[in-house]
Amino acid sequence: MPNARVSDHPTTAVRLLDDGTVDFGDIWHMAYHMTGFHRLWLRPNNHGGTVVQFNSVKEASAGLQAFKRAGHFDVQYIYPPSFETEPVQASEPSPALYIRLMKGMTETAMTKILKNLRGLDCLKFGDNNVKVFFNSVESATRASEKLYQTTNIFSFYWHPHTDDGGYSPSNHSSTGPLSSRTLHVSKLDRDLADLRAYFYRFEDPPTRIGFHRGYIFVVFETAEAANRALARVRADTSTTMAARKVEMDYAPHFVPCPVGKPLRTIMLSYLTIAPTKEEMTRFFSGYSGFVSLTQGKKACFATFETEADATTALEDLNGATNLKAVYRTPEYSKDGVLKAGPFTPEKKPDPSAHRKQLPPSPPPVVNTPTPNSGTRTRLVTAERAASILKSMKKPDLIEANPFDVLEDHNNDEKDDEHKDEAADRSMDSHNGTSAKRPLKPPSTPTYALAAESGCCQGGNSDGRNARARRRERRAGLGSGEGTH
Repeated sequence: MPNARVSDHPTTAVRLLDDGTVDFGDIWHMAYHMTGFHRLWLRPNNHGGTVVQFNSVKEASAGLQAFKRAGHFDVQYIYPPSFETEPVQASEPSPALYIRLMKGMTETAMTKILKNLRGLDCLKFGDNNVKVFFNSVESATRASEKLYQTTNIFSFYWHPHTDDGGYSPSNHSSTGPLSSRTLHVSKLDRDLADLRAYFYRFEDPPTRIGFHRGYIFVVFETAEAANRALARVRADTSTTMAARKVEMDYAPHFVPCPVGKPLRTIMLSYLTIAPTKEEMTRFFSGYSGFVSLTQGKKACFATFETEADATTALEDLNGATNLKAVYRTPEYSKDGVLKAGPFTPEKKPDPSAHRKQLPPSPPPVVNTPTPNSGTRTRLVTAERAASILKSMKKPDLIEANPFDVLEDHNNDEKDDEHKDEAADRSMDSHNGTSAKRPLKPPSTPTYALAAESGCCQGGNSDGRNARARRRERRAGLGSGEGTH
């Protein structure tokens, strides 16, 4: 959490500087049972003091007054802290948790905090750590999540090893480091870059290095590789580092969930280390394409030549160390304070892009009734209509919609037939014929009849001959040949 900044107006967070008569367990118990309690950051006075965050300003004001009435605290409003990303557990589930005791935390205070966790079996305190055993994996998982959500107490699943491979809370005293794959190395005499180079020169290089202030965890592929590395460090007279096997397989407690949209710059958070700019510049110089580094109080920003170089470094940091890296660019606030730029989520691929392409649609069809065929229909496809147009010697219209062209052609022919019928009735009336000829009902589309009979191959000559005979008959009636 960043250093708390005092606020001159009410906020949702308050800072506590205690008088030394209360421990972290007492502070946690008071804060946890206050109305609107959200989260607690336990820190000694010389590290900024404890911070308590509430759900609203009104509830924070009530909490501030309650702490003042207790008489053990100097209380002030501060700007609410926040986390960059939402972390998740990185190691495999286990019914036991490992918690490293923070500065100012005592065994009595930790017991006050942990004693009411559901499913708790027992506690085993060691040097600066406590192993917490539960009656099930579900209870351990629930406790780990609760501790992270309400405090700054980080726990990770503990996987003890025994000579016979057995484990239960009742026989935890028999656990040993013989089958562990992890070394704990202290009394460090070199910086991060040299530490990584030192262990990566081994015949069996480590799979992960966990960097912390004053010590590191080095994880190997097998217990045998860890044993060989232990013997080599102890036999090396050029270093003052002290190495030992630990009774757990180390894994970083949390890894960042979203890393953001790929950029040329990545942000590395200083959660467990406090390096200088020169040290981090040497560390990043081991990655291809490294260009420059911008140093902040709690993080640094490393810029690379390409996004691919930045991605390679980010994946190695998140996969082979305990250092958390995300894609971020540096920005400066109005008062000149370096901060992280806006988070840009990575665009998720469109799942529809991987779907199988549908086959092309079949050619359009037209259902047209066939003359004198009852309910039977005949299908005329676009290819057949184009063939009809071609037979009608209209190749220039084939590229257009064949059905539209044929429909226009049919309408023209029907108009001609109606004109001929009207002329016949006019001629009968002139000759004194009283019988009226009814108009013919709309005929079947010509292209359907043509497709049925195949007469379009002749250019529809039957229709033209019938019209010619009618014209000749009308011409004969007009000249007097029709009366005797």
